[in-house]
Amino acid sequence: MEERERRQSSSASGLRKLARVKKLLTPPEPVRSALMPPRTGKEWRSFFLVHLPILQWVWHYQWRYLLPDFISGVTVAVMHIPQGLAYALLAELHPVIGLYTSIVPAIFYAIFGTSKHLSIGTFAVVCLMVGNSIIKVLEALDLEICLENDGVELFVNGSGRYGVCDEAGGSSLCEASNFTCGDLKLNVAVTLSFMTGCIMFLMGLLQLGFFTIFLSESLVSGYTTGAAVHVFTSQLRHVIGVKSLDVPSGILQVPLTWYEVLKLVFKGTVNTASVVITIVAIVILVVIKLLNKFLSKPLRCSVFSFKDKRFHTKTLKWPIPIPGAIVVVILGTAVSYGAKFSAPPFNVTLVGDIPTGPPSFSLLEPRFVPSVIQDAFTIAIVTVTVSISMAKLFAKQYKYAIDSTQELIAYGVMNIGGSLFSSFVSSASLSRSVIQANSGGKTQLVSLVSSLILMVVITALSFLFEPLPRAVLASTIWVALYGMFTQVLDVYKYVKWSSFSDVLIWLVVFLSTVLLGVDLGLGVGVAFSLMVVIVRTVLPHSSIFIREDWKHSRSFIQNFEEPGSGVLLYRFHAPLCFLNVAVFRKNMEILTEVEHFEKDKEEPGCLQVLWLKLFHRYKRCRAKDGNTSRGSNFRVPSAANTSSLFRTMSFQAAVNVDIVEDIEDISSTPTQLRVKKDLHTIIVDCAPFGFLDIAGVKALEQAVVDFNTCGIQVLLAAMREGNRDMLERAGFYETCGKEWLFPSIQDAVQHAKHETRLVPMLNDSTASVEDEVALANTNHVQSTESSSVSVINLE
Repeated sequence: MEERERRQSSSASGLRKLARVKKLLTPPEPVRSALMPPRTGKEWRSFFLVHLPILQWVWHYQWRYLLPDFISGVTVAVMHIPQGLAYALLAELHPVIGLYTSIVPAIFYAIFGTSKHLSIGTFAVVCLMVGNSIIKVLEALDLEICLENDGVELFVNGSGRYGVCDEAGGSSLCEASNFTCGDLKLNVAVTLSFMTGCIMFLMGLLQLGFFTIFLSESLVSGYTTGAAVHVFTSQLRHVIGVKSLDVPSGILQVPLTWYEVLKLVFKGTVNTASVVITIVAIVILVVIKLLNKFLSKPLRCSVFSFKDKRFHTKTLKWPIPIPGAIVVVILGTAVSYGAKFSAPPFNVTLVGDIPTGPPSFSLLEPRFVPSVIQDAFTIAIVTVTVSISMAKLFAKQYKYAIDSTQELIAYGVMNIGGSLFSSFVSSASLSRSVIQANSGGKTQLVSLVSSLILMVVITALSFLFEPLPRAVLASTIWVALYGMFTQVLDVYKYVKWSSFSDVLIWLVVFLSTVLLGVDLGLGVGVAFSLMVVIVRTVLPHSSIFIREDWKHSRSFIQNFEEPGSGVLLYRFHAPLCFLNVAVFRKNMEILTEVEHFEKDKEEPGCLQVLWLKLFHRYKRCRAKDGNTSRGSNFRVPSAANTSSLFRTMSFQAAVNVDIVEDIEDISSTPTQLRVKKDLHTIIVDCAPFGFLDIAGVKALEQAVVDFNTCGIQVLLAAMREGNRDMLERAGFYETCGKEWLFPSIQDAVQHAKHETRLVPMLNDSTASVEDEVALANTNHVQSTESSSVSVINLE
């Protein structure tokens, strides 16, 4: 029998251990639900409709959308050409790679994306971050020469290290490899795109889109403005016609770049033709931008109708904006081809040879994964934040819904798929997305149309862009940054709204991004934003409302009945936790004009002990003689002001402590409260308490006990259900009871109007002699007309 029980107990213990191991190995709910395969036909149908949005919008597509989508697709494709060529330079890649990035990821997003107006392709900030990552890898490989010329041939030795094939060394490795710096940089970019896509896909699988909440509006605005400074600075070498600048990447890259450029300007070694081309291109772009702004306004005119034989007033509007970037590219290419800018005396740097045909198949290089994984995570966060913010903006404007989780999956798939076809990290572009929406785009078919047009361009017309000066592409980037630089006005908006924390976040993020770099700047920005949140939680705003506020205030208290005199409403605008319980109590005492004093826990000095012994003996003699009742000679001196009150604190504490038989008990700390005469109720509005922890519960418990001790009742109103459960679990009801909790402020006000000042509640464990003395002092102070406050001493 015992053996059977032992076996059963052992079996049960083994089952419990197995259950614990199974629980530890079971993935969390988001992963479990994502990995759970569909079982029924209805689940399969729902699975495909959710994860393949193309099935939904194709099924519901209407023929009247076809013409607007085609026009919008052509317009967006025209914008893709100059931006793709220009932004590839930011990524330190060949310009044609920018066109590849505008084709393949857009096709994948049209299949998996849920937004109808996002234009996927190159984005300035992301391209800059990709370029910085490539520069880091090249510097780690000691191949800075690849930053000057993509055509330098490289070889890989047996140990996997890269080397440069010089003219003198015609090794067999160089003849067999046929590998250039451009191929190396493309391998790094493809690996970075693949890892970024994997991170995004994993975030979608785990439903981790909430990470974007750490990037506030002020942080994103300051970060993108600082990144715009980096983008602007990175194009200086193309403007002045220099192949490269001797500036290390990383911290202080922007000021050092400007220093090097100014040195070249003062030396007179810049290419004047490149500078002139840039200025002319910027002027043309600005004029076309102003013309588009004028044409975008509706124009009212009178039109004669032959049918009615009279004039009618109609409103006319220019249908699509003039593509200034493509106009400049066409003009720059034509003038460069005719004037032969690449030959002396101009010596202008051109785009050069562009391969013809669709993008080639490519795979990631595993050796670069450790070098780019950190940058991939940073780029993924920035891309997700910017893209989802724009998707939500257009969804709200045009009244349709997007799925944030599916958007993360779409971003991951389009970057993984793009990395297989020679593309770097792609993202949504605000400028192109706005053009796509304003030109009449209705569905994701716009992305497919633009990708088809771009495929035709790179297959049959790419050779036309070979004479294009790189200074023209730099000028298009500079003009496109105008929208980012206008975000500086956000600081004025925050100041106008008195949101000084947002002003501080914007300035810190902007300066850290400009001075430390786009990667460290984002980390500093997130850390500083979290620190601001913590500080605002530790030091929140507190306020009180008295009877007069009900008559003149326009705040929420007008919704409640006016209380009687002696009632205060106290609000603490933050969760009550260990970070701010001291601030909660201090603000409560200051705002309600109830001050809390404590005698320092120090051992008494020799003279103090001698004085207490003598005074103790004198008091005993007086008590034996029966000349006076116990405690009547120990009255609180009247205090006309706060300073005189402070002067009586130590004396009064010594008198009360002297009643105790043991002199050593004077090391205990007596609590003293100064109370307004007309205050009998404090209503604490608990609605702003987002959550409570143990320290918060103890703070409320201590406030109820301490204030009730001096005749002030503390009522807790509008406590949330979760916080009430926390009070019960922490033992608040056992210590203070439930009579102090009220479901609303109105109920607490009703209760306070019919309550008078409480009788001071003393600790039962205190000696009866102390009770008599404390009550005698209280009665004496309340009966003294000259006293402005009453002081009650408690052990």
